Amino acid sequence: MLNQHSTTPNLTPTQPKPLLKIALDVHLAWHVIAVQEEGASPKSPQRFKPADFLQWIQQKLTAGYRIVTCYEAGPFGYDLHRQLTALGVTNYVIRPRN
Repeated sequence: MLNQHSTTPNLTPTQPKPLLKIALDVHLAWHVIAVQEEGASPKSPQRFKPADFLQWIQQKLTAGYRIVTCYEAGPFGYDLHRQLTALGVTNYVIRPRN
């Protein structure tokens, strides 16, 4: 027999978080990024010091964005990859081609 006084909450579909897609050009002193929000046109490139970039990422995550980034593997190893994934970003490190 079904209980008329159900304790199950009314579940409503959650609004998906907006997606930011970020392409990175990684250098020792600075990172240049190109950002595309959802399906909009990419925005003009922006330049950040590495620490400022991670702070900017954190602000976007706090604002409710889902973030996917990618950059070309190079001489800087995987430190940036580890930092981004620790923040909750999905990051891809792409192998360069000859």
